Amino acid sequence: MEHFKNKFRPTSKALLAVLIDEFFELKFNPEEETVGIFCKRVEEKKTQVKEADFEILELLIALQLIRRLPAEYDHLVQTLYRLKNEEFNHREVEKQLINEAGRIQLKQKDLNLDYTENAYTVGSFRLQETRKKSFERSGAVLDPSRNPGQYRKISYPNSSVIRC
Repeated sequence: MEHFKNKFRPTSKALLAVLIDEFFELKFNPEEETVGIFCKRVEEKKTQVKEADFEILELLIALQLIRRLPAEYDHLVQTLYRLKNEEFNHREVEKQLINEAGRIQLKQKDLNLDYTENAYTVGSFRLQETRKKSFERSGAVLDPSRNPGQYRKISYPNSSVIRC
């Protein structure tokens, strides 16, 4: 088996050039993939380059993982740049990226809630709920065209005169 692999394996410089170009063109697209899938794509391309008899430096693999990330990863990238050389490897970068992706996902989930609890608003949450309930009792209805949990006041013509 190894004999056939060595005999028919393409190792031309042109193929190597294409593989290296493809490696450095890899870009994370958060709308189409997760960070984990992106890291796996980088790993697969690194393996293809290695199979073409070329070893990409560990530093270049780590840099490729963080090179074209969306803006919400900028803080993490700056932190990773400060790692010691022996700590800056693609496994550590991959681990940090996956942790950050989880944090960003939780933050997005929190932002999609009706309210955000933080150190400044926790105490006022009961007041907001009380206002919301009193607004509900005052003839307001849920408005599906707005964010979930938002109400609008319904008004009836001649609402001040009730007739039987």
